[in-house]
Amino acid sequence: MSIVQTTIYLKTVLEQWQQEIVRRKQLEEELRATQERFQDLISSNPAIIYSCHPDENYPINFVSENSKDILGYTTQEWLATPKFWVNRIHPEDAPRIVANLSVLFKEGYHTHEYRFLHQDGTYRWLRDERKLVRDPAGNPVEMIGYIVDITERKRVERIKDKFIAIASHELRTPLTSLQGSLGLLTTGRLGNLTEQGQKLLEFALLDTDRLVRLVNDILDLKRLKLGNNVLNPSRFQTDELIEQVRHVMQPIADDAGVMLSIATTSKPLWANPDLIIQVLTNLLSNAIKFSPSGSTVWLNAEPQFFCGGGREIGRWREAGDKEKQKTFPKNQQPTTNNQQQFPTILFQVRDQGRGIPSDQLETIFEPFRQVDVSDSHQKEGTGLGLAICRSIVQQHGGRIWVESTLGVGSTFYFTLTMSPEHLTG
Repeated sequence: MSIVQTTIYLKTVLEQWQQEIVRRKQLEEELRATQERFQDLISSNPAIIYSCHPDENYPINFVSENSKDILGYTTQEWLATPKFWVNRIHPEDAPRIVANLSVLFKEGYHTHEYRFLHQDGTYRWLRDERKLVRDPAGNPVEMIGYIVDITERKRVERIKDKFIAIASHELRTPLTSLQGSLGLLTTGRLGNLTEQGQKLLEFALLDTDRLVRLVNDILDLKRLKLGNNVLNPSRFQTDELIEQVRHVMQPIADDAGVMLSIATTSKPLWANPDLIIQVLTNLLSNAIKFSPSGSTVWLNAEPQFFCGGGREIGRWREAGDKEKQKTFPKNQQPTTNNQQQFPTILFQVRDQGRGIPSDQLETIFEPFRQVDVSDSHQKEGTGLGLAICRSIVQQHGGRIWVESTLGVGSTFYFTLTMSPEHLTG
């Protein structure tokens, strides 16, 4: 190669190097700008973004800098101690939070509300939503989530709950007395009324009954929210519990002209049977109430297990039974380790009623929420039944949800986990 050719070659290479240097500087500048935007986004977010390792201490790997403004701790303080997060949860909340993390490992996500020690020595209420990240083999490798300070919301809720509780207690005694007096008058033992007077008395008794149910439901929900309703779980057979429910609900279904179809299992559960009966009777009452005469309401209880990366829920394999698979209901899919199975009972209550609009499938589980504002009077509902059902199921570590098609009907699902000693039951 001649000197001229070598010079041209070296010049070309130099130009390519210069272009590469410019390109890399541009990429570095873009990356720096992206990182700054990301940090600005996190810093302006009212939530603390974090990630932690899923071992027993849950050490923090990353926490956004706004944790200093929200909880008073610097990023360095969070990262310095493996048990930093665990050690600052209120002692009364810590056992519940650590125990409930089992739901995270079963389903891949979970939400907690608990008190956390602020740097100034006071406790703040936090809402903590986290997701479990797994590697391709299904092994948990990281938890990611965000924390929001809900102290003010909790303060307002306490004021509201206290007012409702006091009002409900004050109303319960006179309403019960009024209910009994009106009931006695309708029997005619104290004298006969005119036809119009009898109708007015019956209307008054119906409204009094509705108010008594409302007060009782408010007190039930209050007790559940405060955790005053001790679970006292026991071992019982699913089919025996459902037979008790059938005995209560069959006359109601017959009066409404609705057929009640039941399919169950003999697998055992570990729960409070009275509370589970309350859930099932609430769901069946709603199903019958909103079903036209001549239609059918189905109650099914079926053993299930959550299985790993396939995001499916599989049917329990009985002797001589071929295993079937079905997709877990949308937005409720669990993510579990491929080597783990979590046996549960899946309960389903299905009706042929009018259905529920898609934008109300979540809100109907909130207190005083109904599909239509006229439901409370036309269907004698209080708007608290589903909120009570959700509280009971969640206290048992289960999940409750609904799927619905307008004009076709609705299916309510909830799960209860069987404890290990029942797997051979």
